[in-house]
Parts: sequence; C-alpha cells; structure tokens
Amino acid sequence: MDWIKRLGSMLLIGLIGLFVVGIVVDPGNANSATSTKLVQASGGPTATPPPESVLQSPADNAVLAQPIAPNSWTFNWQGPRCGHKIYLNGPGDRNYIFNGTMGSGPPPSSFTYSYTQTQALPADALEAWNWHVEYDCGSFQGQSVTRTFKVVPANFVYLPYATH
Repeated sequence: MDWIKRLGSMLLIGLIGLFVVGIVVDPGNANSATSTKLVQASGGPTATPPPESVLQSPADNAVLAQPIAPNSWTFNWQGPRCGHKIYLNGPGDRNYIFNGTMGSGPPPSSFTYSYTQTQALPADALEAWNWHVEYDCGSFQGQSVTRTFKVVPANFVYLPYATH
C-alpha cells in the first residue's frame, strides 16, 4: 500500500510540474496572475517590433527621367533606424540591391537613396520597374509595400506645359 501512496504522490507532483511548465511556455493559455508573473520573471518577450517602412517617393506609377547626371532616381522612405536594403527590379532581369545607410533623427528615420549611371537605359528597360525596401533590426525584419515606376526614353525632351 505504501508504494501506491508514493506512486500517487509522484504522479500528482508530475502533473503539477507539467501544469506550471505549460503556463510558462504558453502564457496565452494561462488564466492566472501568477502565470503572467512567471513569464515576466523568466524573461518573456517584452520588445515591440519597429514600425514598418513607409515609401514616400517616387509615387506609385511615377514616370522618371533617365538616371544620367544631372538627373538621378531618388528614393525616399521612412523606417526604423537599422540596416536597410533597397531593391530595384526592372525589365530584362535588371535587379539591383543597394545597402542603405543608417537613418537619422528619432524613429521612424528618414532614408534617401539616389541612383545614377553613365549611359541611358535601352528601350527594353523603359517599362515597369518595381522598388521596395527591407529592413533588418536584428530580431525584427520587415519589408515595405512595392511601388512601380516607368522610365522615359533617352531622347525624350520634357517641356513644361504653360497656361496663359
């Protein structure tokens, strides 16, 4: 009879242990203030993710000049102050990735990237391009929405429309 008491005691202690471990591991199912304190005491997640990157310019479906100096493609966005990459994807497998520099000011920080080249883009590169940014803050990563733009031909001359 003594072994039954011991077995019962060990079973009861084991069940209580599993209950406590279950509360600490999965606090979403906890139903007491004690379990919340256990999670906080064990160093549960307290960090909040940074804000997503927000694209500012160029606008979606913009038409950009050829990126030959003095012209450039200038991309502006706001995001968390951590490492950024800007992705430019154009027709004909023209895929470019550029590392951004750290932003400045209080979060969200402002970022700018300017792209220039020495030769005009060929006709097959004038259709839709896409751009987006991705950030990596160590424990948090994210991606902005994707915007589209087109490029004018190299011999295109823009004359502003004047009203009289």
